[in-house]
Amino acid sequence: MDKKKNPWLILSVHFIYFSLNYQLSFGADTISANQTLSGDQTIVSSGGNFELGFFKPGNSSNYYIGMWYGRGLVSEQTPVWVANRETPIRDRFSAELRISDGNLVLFNESQVPIWSTNISSSTGSSSVIAVLEDTGNLVLKDGPNSSTLLWQSLEHPSHTWLPGGQIKQLSWLDGSKQWNLFWSQPRQQCEVYAFCGAFGSCSEKGLPFCTCLQGFQPKSQGDWNNLTDYSGGCQRKTKLRCEDPTLPNVKEDKFLELPNMVFPEHPQSMSVGSNSECESTCLNNCSCTAYAYDSDGCKIWIGELLNVEQLAEDASNGKTLFIRLAASEFSSSSNNKGIIIGAAAGSVGLILLVAVLGILIWKRRTIKAPKVVEGSLLAFGIILKPEFADTEQHFKCFFSGKEHDIIDKFINHENNNVEMR
Repeated sequence: MDKKKNPWLILSVHFIYFSLNYQLSFGADTISANQTLSGDQTIVSSGGNFELGFFKPGNSSNYYIGMWYGRGLVSEQTPVWVANRETPIRDRFSAELRISDGNLVLFNESQVPIWSTNISSSTGSSSVIAVLEDTGNLVLKDGPNSSTLLWQSLEHPSHTWLPGGQIKQLSWLDGSKQWNLFWSQPRQQCEVYAFCGAFGSCSEKGLPFCTCLQGFQPKSQGDWNNLTDYSGGCQRKTKLRCEDPTLPNVKEDKFLELPNMVFPEHPQSMSVGSNSECESTCLNNCSCTAYAYDSDGCKIWIGELLNVEQLAEDASNGKTLFIRLAASEFSSSSNNKGIIIGAAAGSVGLILLVAVLGILIWKRRTIKAPKVVEGSLLAFGIILKPEFADTEQHFKCFFSGKEHDIIDKFINHENNNVEMR
């Protein structure tokens, strides 16, 4: 038989091929306990922002496990993180990156471990996975649904500081035989200067960390969505009236109250005695973008707002900030609120109407028809009424025999009359 036409041979070849490449078919951004990464194989973050695999710099013959920007973002391969900087390999097809004893470990051509996440954990190695996130953070987790990070590359930067990374100084303690954190910056993500850019608000409690203030939108949506780079900041959705006073039928700018905030950088103190005077001072200066009035007096901000931070509702150190917006931003906001309230009220009314109709239908269906038995007056379609005493004889004529006796007995002894229904 011609081997080229043998379907079983073709099927076997395909089976072997897919078996050899199975290790990365389970999850494009994940390395599990039963998977390995070798040769030209890579894992790619869910949004395609970053890719991890073997690479070699320039004309070097050495290979490294590293991370670089996704091909859809940067045409030239640009590594931003390297694992085995001091111990490169020569044959990437014989080397393997895999989960071993709860760690992510790189084995060289001789299957000798040359790099590891090197964590001590009681977690079983069968449940540990490595995931490449869209932020450029390679994390080791105790299972796909776990929120606990056993290890993350952002805490072990190489030559590039990615957004969300930290610089740390550690000291070795001989007594306890472990590293002690002596210093780190930033301690919190929102402490990074201008992390969210102009008119961006940072929140340690939310993901993503950055959002645009109400009335603003990202200057570069691609940077925010694809690169998680918020440094470009935000821009106004609607131009201020003071920027173009010739616009017809445009109301004066207004201020939006933002509670539980950390004030932006570079405030200017003003000598006024009330909140309304502070507001007027800002309103009369077109360059003034925000103001605040508290026990420390009046503060205004000129130009871009940097390092605005939104605190949690229960935060005790939050301040109230008023940002300047076009009047139309408030009308659209109230219109949207009215639409939402109207839709909610309509939905509630509809639900109540359906419920009432359902109850009425249920009651009608549950009213049982009177049980008809032999000799019953209802079997002949009559009901008893006391108002028709002079008609009793007329009804008797409709019946004979047993039925006649029943009616006669009932009328005489119960003193009731009958009426045809």
